[in-house]
Amino acid sequence: MPDSIVSVAVAIGNDQTLVKMDRSLPLDEIIADLCVNHGLIGECHKYALQIARPSPKAEDQTISNRYVTPELISQVLDGTELRLVFSAATTVRLLFEVITDERGSKRKSALQKLANACEDPEFARCFVEVEGPSMIVEKLKVAAAGEITAALACLRLSMQHGYLDQLCHVGIDRVVAEIAGPGESEALREALLIACLVIARSEPEHGERLRAALTTTEILTLVKGRSPGVQLAVLGLVNAILLSSESPRREEDLKALADSQWRQLIFRHVLGSGQRNAGDELAHQLHVLQTMLLNSILGQSQETLVENDDENGKIPSFWRRVSTETILESVESMPSTPELSRQGSTITLDEVTQTYMPSMPLPSPKPPPTLKRYFSYMSDSSNDTISHLTPNCLEYFSQKYHDSFVLAKEEAELLSDLNHVAQNVVDVLCTVLRVGTSHERTSTRYCPLFFSARDAFFEELFCHAIWTLGKTVRDLRTREPEDHLIALRVLHRQLKDALDARPTTLSALAENLKETSAAHVQELWAAERQAKFENLLQKHPAIDDLRNDIRPKAARLVTLQRLNALKAGHKFSKHFDTLKAQKAKNWWFVHLSDDERVLIYGDWDSESQPYSNLHKRISVASATGLATGKRCPHAKGRKYPTDKTFFSLLHEGGSLDFIAPNKEIYNLWTDGLTALLGRPVLSAAFHEDVDMIVDMEVRLRLLDLGDAPTPVPMDPPPLPSPPANYEFCDESLV
Repeated sequence: MPDSIVSVAVAIGNDQTLVKMDRSLPLDEIIADLCVNHGLIGECHKYALQIARPSPKAEDQTISNRYVTPELISQVLDGTELRLVFSAATTVRLLFEVITDERGSKRKSALQKLANACEDPEFARCFVEVEGPSMIVEKLKVAAAGEITAALACLRLSMQHGYLDQLCHVGIDRVVAEIAGPGESEALREALLIACLVIARSEPEHGERLRAALTTTEILTLVKGRSPGVQLAVLGLVNAILLSSESPRREEDLKALADSQWRQLIFRHVLGSGQRNAGDELAHQLHVLQTMLLNSILGQSQETLVENDDENGKIPSFWRRVSTETILESVESMPSTPELSRQGSTITLDEVTQTYMPSMPLPSPKPPPTLKRYFSYMSDSSNDTISHLTPNCLEYFSQKYHDSFVLAKEEAELLSDLNHVAQNVVDVLCTVLRVGTSHERTSTRYCPLFFSARDAFFEELFCHAIWTLGKTVRDLRTREPEDHLIALRVLHRQLKDALDARPTTLSALAENLKETSAAHVQELWAAERQAKFENLLQKHPAIDDLRNDIRPKAARLVTLQRLNALKAGHKFSKHFDTLKAQKAKNWWFVHLSDDERVLIYGDWDSESQPYSNLHKRISVASATGLATGKRCPHAKGRKYPTDKTFFSLLHEGGSLDFIAPNKEIYNLWTDGLTALLGRPVLSAAFHEDVDMIVDMEVRLRLLDLGDAPTPVPMDPPPLPSPPANYEFCDESLV
């Protein structure tokens, strides 16, 4: 049967028939044949085929209730269930008549059917072709409360499928009115989604009309008390407006949204004050909004660089306030009461005062002896450049955590200087939070702390990060300048993992950082490298070719090992009960001759040499087969455990019956005897040993790659072009 002919079930009314459908024929001809066979002559243009249930073999299982089109007919495979229904154009016309002429529940039901049918791209295309959107926009002016949602869904699906490029001004005004007015949640969600599509796909003037009527702060207030679907649409529209706005308008909106009250609004209502888990779509919208707001708040400070030249006295005025000498003098002049000392070591967030780190005594002017063996001096970095964000973070650190700041400074001076270390920490934080770069297209990484914090979110993270770096440096016992770069890599992973856990408070963040120690990060990296290597071994085509090349040699090696075990020989019991055989000393011994032609066996006596009493012989050439389990002659009519390991070598004069003491001996002898008989060895134990040898050999060969990040190419190298001729013979040698 040709591949174009498939067996399908077609439902026509209450009847269902099996049909051989030739997919190579035009779709109109297939529908006409079905109509003629069922008495629908002359009305073929009114009907179409629809997929009731796709075939289990179909690649796309979401095509139920879709009209069969020339593009979709390739998905009609054996076992597909179809139904003959009114075509999309006919259905649209019938529904329009009801929507135009009827009122009340009938019109509402017709609008809902129209919205459900627009899920199909083919139906949406016909809906747009007959000026359906214009009619829907007109009906929106007088639509009842229950009809607005279905009407907006029709417009939204038509735009989503790409058949409706833009809405008229009346339609945009109606969408704005629905967003601004106190409507039902589902209608609001549809209006928000349409607004997103208008901004993304319509003419610029339509987007400007929307942005002029709605501000981002007004839209964001709609998250209060709304369903998760509406909240997702609200954040999507806010992000769409911010991403599509011109630079002055965008900066104005971002500056307004940077106020902590709007972030806390999202934290309370969208994230449920940290108690609600965000789905992937909502998490992505939060990631986009967080990235834009952080870039607006911190981007300029992070990109602006300042020369760090203390020796020439060119310290900016704002950095003079944070100079180490000034801080030390202010700390030494402070009263040494425990209350004041502890006051500088707390962080306040969400109206909860939490201990950031214990109050520590001021260090002596010289570094503590315990730190000297952990650190070594790095090259002077006084000429490096630092961003404006770095002194701002250090100023915040020094003002809120005096004890911790002084200790961090003493530790940093053992590496290079505080400015250099702080700039490295700021760079790591900016990389983790994507400050200075755009959002990722599929990322779901966001930080609830950013939305819950009232002020100084980045500065608080800086305090945690620089303290964690000091602990990481001590744990790693860095002694060389290159080790500091490793410590920064560890810090990057610690911050990333701690923020990926989505802590909602600073105490939770501190616990996550404490759990993600340097040793834990090293274990994670080792596990990731091993997983990457295992994935390379299992899925890389070049490794598969290498395995296939090694496997025959490994199979011969395992076969040789089995035959050597037969040549060494083994004693076997004459009784099924091994314990009884040991008491009666009733054993026999068998081995294979060195030339692999004869099996030599006889009674075994522990007091004499194993080979002294072996007088019986069976030629391998006379063997006819190998029986195992219930098929063995000595197992018939006997009761035995199901896991008993016995087998028989069948030969022309009878059989040689074996009772193996364990599974290992059973596998060795059955595989060896099978190889002697010239048959392929198919046992699981044989293949396990072959796979083990192949895997070990592949790993040994891949050791040549070492730790260098040399990628193994996915494609083989290109073949060279053929030579111009094949006249390679040297005539002087003939």
